[in-house]
Amino acid sequence: MSTVYRGLDTIIGREVAIKVLRAQAGSDELDLSARFLNEAKISGRLLHPSIVTIFDFGTTSENQTYIVMEFVEGRSLAHHLGHLNAEQFTRILRGAAQALDYAHSKGIVHRDIKPSNMLLTSSGDPKILDFGIALLTGSAGNRITQTGIVVGTPYYLSPEQVSGAPITPAADQFALAVVAFELLTGKKPFSGETMYEAMSSIVMQPPGDAGSLNPTLGNASKPVLERGLAKKPGDRFATCADFAEALLDALARSVAWRPFQGGEASTLRAPGPVAVSSPVAAAASATAASRQSTHTRIDMPMTVGLSVVGADAAPADFSFTRVVAAGPFFGSGEAHFQEIRSKLNFYQEQLEKECDALMKQSRVTYVLWVVTVSLAFVVLLLGVVLFLFHQTTSGAVTTASSAMLYFLHRIFQQREDVYRKAADAKRATVEYGNQWALVIQTIQGMEDPRERVLREARLVEAMTDRLHGGRSSVSQRSRRTPVSASG
Repeated sequence: MSTVYRGLDTIIGREVAIKVLRAQAGSDELDLSARFLNEAKISGRLLHPSIVTIFDFGTTSENQTYIVMEFVEGRSLAHHLGHLNAEQFTRILRGAAQALDYAHSKGIVHRDIKPSNMLLTSSGDPKILDFGIALLTGSAGNRITQTGIVVGTPYYLSPEQVSGAPITPAADQFALAVVAFELLTGKKPFSGETMYEAMSSIVMQPPGDAGSLNPTLGNASKPVLERGLAKKPGDRFATCADFAEALLDALARSVAWRPFQGGEASTLRAPGPVAVSSPVAAAASATAASRQSTHTRIDMPMTVGLSVVGADAAPADFSFTRVVAAGPFFGSGEAHFQEIRSKLNFYQEQLEKECDALMKQSRVTYVLWVVTVSLAFVVLLLGVVLFLFHQTTSGAVTTASSAMLYFLHRIFQQREDVYRKAADAKRATVEYGNQWALVIQTIQGMEDPRERVLREARLVEAMTDRLHGGRSSVSQRSRRTPVSASG
């Protein structure tokens, strides 16, 4: 989104960080500019020791938008993961919690709390930055994102962010609890190999057991972390500071507790500044930083991420399992959820079995291909030897045999390619089916019956056109991105 330069205020001699918006193309530039302005407006309202201070905002003569902010001598919290002691963890958690409560008192929800958005100064104090997707609660004019679009970083999203429910300060507390869990254990409380699995885990699965990952924490911290990571915002602590103090009190009951240690060093490292002094070096630094931390925007009108569904019944307190007025095409409630889940699991198991069989055939064919290639080489070598000994007839027969073996190994190679392509196609079908199931679950979770019926009709139209080869614009959109289709 931007490049950060190390600068100097020549009037008062103060070092600053200058964040310059990168040039984009088309609508992306308008979207990023709006977020850039949003960051400047929101951050400019906040004056707190644990929040990066904004000094100025404007546009250069070359029409480059910039923000002048406090220069922080330090690196992100992600850099220090596995290298903190108990005292440093305590200082970080309290400082971040107090900063978030201060922002909440000003009606601001950060929405993207994660280690890479928390700088750690050389003295060990946290500094929260990047309010680009922050939300001013109760302000309709602040809504940059469209309704139903999920913004934030997977693994740190709260269940209400995943489901598209109203966002409150409790969303930041959930993300802070994820960060605390990660600093204490070295693992995130919710896991998944894909984005869909991760988001499904956040909404449907309990968090991991911090005590089993780090036995020094004791048992008292488990209920505190579970409350901070509660699915319902109302079940969490009243403030982030309440969560932080409750967690620290629970940890104090275990005398020898310590955060996750991922290396030899356990003391806070005092690195040099992140900012650099030249545009070329700044661009290289920004590129390197982008590899470490990626801001993910998920353009899906979704209620819950559904990719892999467990064997247990879905919790009854999620919107897609509530008994709502049924539309003309789909049922509703728990029975409908069970039906979709059983069908999805059945087809997924069948396709996985076929994939395994195809891959086994592919491996056998590959072995036969290797054997025929080896035999062809040996027979060809034998034919050459026979020619050298003037046994023309035997050499010709042997060479012809080698040619036949060559064509045979080509057949095996082609069959192996066919098996592999078929297996890949079946796996793609599994993922495609998961995406359609996700859209259906999304529609079932809509609270407005009229909107739900309208979306059901569009989804049926899209599915029908998909089966018949596509004859409408709705079908064209659904073929390109079935999960993002308006149906």
